[in-house]
Order: sequence, then structure tokens, then C-alpha cells
Amino acid sequence: MTLLACGLVLTAGSVRAQSAEDMEHGNVWSRIIKHFDGTLTKSFKDPDKNRVIEEKYDANLVLIQKRLFQYDSKERLRNGVIMDAKGNALASTRYGFDNYDRINEERLFNAKGELIQRKFPPGTLTGVPANAKYSVSFTIDPKNPTALGQMKATFDPIIQPTNNESDTFTPGVPLGAPKAGGAGLPSAVPASAPIGRKPSIFPTKQR
Repeated sequence: MTLLACGLVLTAGSVRAQSAEDMEHGNVWSRIIKHFDGTLTKSFKDPDKNRVIEEKYDANLVLIQKRLFQYDSKERLRNGVIMDAKGNALASTRYGFDNYDRINEERLFNAKGELIQRKFPPGTLTGVPANAKYSVSFTIDPKNPTALGQMKATFDPIIQPTNNESDTFTPGVPLGAPKAGGAGLPSAVPASAPIGRKPSIFPTKQR
């Protein structure tokens, strides 16, 4: 990915790159964010395809991961692809929204397009007390998708584009060991939500 490299503006802990035309129209931007842990995130917004492309570098400036996020016509985050440094897809994400256009669910899929995790931000599950203060995730066994998902209260944020120095993420796919048995997710968890489509560059599940 080639970043626009003119008009550097220094901020506390970060470097942002943006061209004069970008700043004038506000519809295209590219930037470099230096995180507190020494890593870097390079981002580019492609308005023609309504997406954000990211590259993640370690403290030695070695590319370790790529991510692509797609938005809808309302500028809502709809789906994403997590890739390794060579561009091989590791996982994908899709997002649901409430009536106020706030993200109320994130679904994580493996490289085969199988659902492996559902995550709900604080306050989105009225029947789950832990969700009042924490995000709640359910790890799902793709080989037994109707089994009871492993519930976990977590501080892990929703996977979305990096915006500031404190937004860091661990390369790879967040996973836990799924539990066996059960008959689906707890009744407090909605069976479905308005979720964005799977990105076309992501491999489809073989049936």
C-alpha cells in the first residue's frame, strides 16, 4: 500500500500524513499512528470503495498484519477482513447495529467462513448481568455450531479501524477453547442481528 506522504503533522505520540487536497475535501486520507508500545499502524481511506485499509508494523518496522474494513452508505462499519503480512485471509468480521446506529454485535469468522465468536458491547444484552459493565463474547465451535457457546466477560474492544495511539491489537485471531455440549447460546442472546455481508475477497465456506 502506498501512503500519501506530504504535509506531515506531528501530534503527541503519533505522525499523520495527509495531502493538501485530502485536507481540503476531507473525503480521502492516509495516516501513520505510532502507538505507545512502539508499533505503527498505517491507514488509507479509499472513498471510491468506501473502505479503510490498514497495515500493522512491529517496533522494528516489520509488517505483521493487514486489515480491511468496509462501510455502508451511512458510514457504518459493516465488515472487515484480518490478513497476515502476505495478504492471506485469517478471519473476517461482520457487525450489527441498534436503532441508533450503534454497534450491538460483532461476529468473527475463521478462514473457512465459519462463525467462531459473537461479541456484544456493554449494555446490549439485558438478560446477561455481566454485560452491564463488560463486553460479553461467546466462543463457538464451528464443528458443532448449535452447542452452547463459551461465555466470557472481557475488556477486549470491538475489532474496528485504528484511530489513536492507544488503539492497539494483537496480530492473529482472538479465540478461546469452545465448550462441548449444550443446545445453543443462552436465551438472552439474540439469534440474529442486521449483519453486514461477507467481504467478496474473503473465501466462502465450502459446503
